[in-house]
Amino acid sequence: MFRIFVALVLSLSVHAELIDLTHTLSESTLVYPGKTPFSRVICAYYQSGYRIDDIALCTGVGTHMDAPNHFCLEGEGIEAVALERCVGSACVIHLSDKVQDQIDYGITSADIEHWESVHGRIPAHAIVLFHTGWDRYWGTERFCEPDENNLCHFPGIAEDGAKALVERAVSAVGIDTMGIDVGVDHSFIAHHILLGSGIPLVENLARLGELPATGLSVALLPMKIKDAPEAPVRAVAIIE
Repeated sequence: MFRIFVALVLSLSVHAELIDLTHTLSESTLVYPGKTPFSRVICAYYQSGYRIDDIALCTGVGTHMDAPNHFCLEGEGIEAVALERCVGSACVIHLSDKVQDQIDYGITSADIEHWESVHGRIPAHAIVLFHTGWDRYWGTERFCEPDENNLCHFPGIAEDGAKALVERAVSAVGIDTMGIDVGVDHSFIAHHILLGSGIPLVENLARLGELPATGLSVALLPMKIKDAPEAPVRAVAIIE
């Protein structure tokens, strides 16, 4: 872990570019159906020279991390996710040209293998980010569009894609959609496969289209909440 932080510090010392991958939380932030939206009460407004806000939110609001116990009863909570899984070198798989407007697109092992045919095999312990381009719909119903049965749709990772990531022993996986699974898949197979292997997931990432495929590090640091299944993160890319 010390080696990772040293590398990040050294990259910053030579004027590395920082890109914020986090959506701003506000009262208008979309949440998955059934989750508590963000709300705020201003408790003090400079009467005593300062401001205090009380906020209410679900743990899985905005750009956030899923811990293994989100789907796995015996899995670790968010406070136990190792920092080594949250900070490190990243691989960015750009699929926006292929996904386009396919709301139920499932990312397959073939998509991963195609990326590897150009950039080489994904290294063990890499953080893998999937750029579908769906964040262009952030703030609109299309981002998590319900059908006539009130089931939400958005692109995600298919079963064989999730298994391929486990085979590569990645540290963490992120995506720019509302969830890791294809939205209409309410068996949540990708969640079960990845979280069941101890791989934390980050959803609702922003600006992945600005990142190179390789040659960068990312920090995906969640709020440290005891035994929580999810937590908001501040996600940052560091272009080396």
